[in-house]
Amino acid sequence: MQRVLAIDSGGTKCDALLVDEEGVALGWGRCAFADPGSGRGLSGSGRARETVVRAVTLALGEQRCDVLHLVPGFRWLQAEGCLNDPGRVIPYGTTEYDGPMALAGATEGVVALAGTGAFVWGRTRDGRTCHLDGLGPNLGDYGSGFQIGVLALRAAARSGWHPRHHTSLAERVYRACVNAEEDHYGHGHGLVAYSLAHHDRAEIASLARIVGEEALRGDRIAREILQEAATSLADTLYDVVERLGIRDEEYLLIGTGSIATRSDVYWEHFCRLAHEFAPRLQPFRSPLPPVVGMALTALQQIQPQRYETVRQRLLETAPGVIGPI
Repeated sequence: MQRVLAIDSGGTKCDALLVDEEGVALGWGRCAFADPGSGRGLSGSGRARETVVRAVTLALGEQRCDVLHLVPGFRWLQAEGCLNDPGRVIPYGTTEYDGPMALAGATEGVVALAGTGAFVWGRTRDGRTCHLDGLGPNLGDYGSGFQIGVLALRAAARSGWHPRHHTSLAERVYRACVNAEEDHYGHGHGLVAYSLAHHDRAEIASLARIVGEEALRGDRIAREILQEAATSLADTLYDVVERLGIRDEEYLLIGTGSIATRSDVYWEHFCRLAHEFAPRLQPFRSPLPPVVGMALTALQQIQPQRYETVRQRLLETAPGVIGPI
């Protein structure tokens, strides 16, 4: 009996999905920054060992198997004792863009990730590749949730300076960061200590959800923040497209990461800018999380002759196991 355990660990959360060799989704686990048992680390909470182990434990439950295909091949999980003692573990080498590519059913194209961090990666039909950014919040991550969070903090701090800066973000950001109402008389001083303290980047990136919600409610500054971040990611996309020489070629433009997939304001602005310099790119976003695509990369090797059937089965069964996210 064979099983696939797919893992997608990012800056804020870790997802784990258990699938049988026929493509039937069996178990799901997610551990995020704010969840009990999540860890912390320089690479982000979602990549901390404690976070990964928690997500894997939830996905596996009591399931056991003879052969476990581990995607990606985190061999250290065996030493943690959380894999339910399979007879054999087969590790797979994968990258963050493999899952989104598999979900799109593509072998070439451009992946634009905007989550806690951000990067753009592309592969041409003749096999050339380019990967830009993913450098972390200090050097890059242009267009990321972290960038949006920093812009939200700045907007909240100067909301009381003048009516033209007023934003509905202020009250919610103050409450989230310092558990206080907006300091109408401090002109931003209430956030100074918070801004100078060390915070996990997932905590700053979590403010992006507030920005997205206020943008949908019509807040002008919230929309401008999302559009500014989308412009930053589009700048990286431009560089990738230019380096690969595909401005006039047709490829999928695959959006992934919580910002790209959940914020229509962000995604639509990003795609509008992309169309200006690469009009033949075809935007694509999957409603399923990238971890489903990670499982597909293993299934393609396990069931090469029946892959399309197995792939369709996973796409059909995964939503019921994962539930609303």
